[in-house]
Amino acid sequence: MRLETRGVVAGYGSATVLRGVDLTVGDGEAVAVVGRNGMGKTTLLKTLLGYLRPTSGSIQLDGVDITGSLPERIVRHGVAYGPQDEPVFAHLSVEDNLQAARIGRIDAARREQVLAFFPVLGTRLRQRAGTLSGGEQKMLVLARALLAEPGLIVLDEITAGLQPSMVNTVVTALNWEREQRGTSVLLVEQNIDAVLGICDRVAVMKLGQLVAEEKATKDARDQLMLLLAP
Repeated sequence: MRLETRGVVAGYGSATVLRGVDLTVGDGEAVAVVGRNGMGKTTLLKTLLGYLRPTSGSIQLDGVDITGSLPERIVRHGVAYGPQDEPVFAHLSVEDNLQAARIGRIDAARREQVLAFFPVLGTRLRQRAGTLSGGEQKMLVLARALLAEPGLIVLDEITAGLQPSMVNTVVTALNWEREQRGTSVLLVEQNIDAVLGICDRVAVMKLGQLVAEEKATKDARDQLMLLLAP
């Protein structure tokens, strides 16, 4: 799935946060948006997913204009979203959260493979999702996104607070998804090693604008770390 934004401006009330964002995620491509806190990264994702209406600019999915569409329409178009805040249905069980991934039957083989990445979820299917640890909730968010069989996965700080072994699992699972289904991926992420392990390109956001872009290579690591330094 191809995502394309042109000149997107958005904010909260009279406060403008995004100032003319041009971003492209090609079909089957993985792109990260990185930047210091408060630069507008989460606002960008909320705008793309329909939780925040842009004041100008356009957003397209596979050539279809979805600018200002409601989140449910965007999800039906084939987008899976893992937000940073309130990522799970806390009062529902782990099983119910997984079943919420899609309307209709979840492919059994796919479910088995996804749960193989996150075996702790398979042992806690009856447990309320809100009682999982923060890291376990992140795993549930990613598992749910994968079970949706989307064309585009959008994740906000999915590795934040995870121990290195679980970060590696996230990298492995997303690479598996890209290899198996050619799914496009858009990450907002602070973990540069995870970004370089998943993505083809990295875009740097500063004060609501994308100000630089790098190929996601090891040679770019030091430069990206400098851009993210306090």
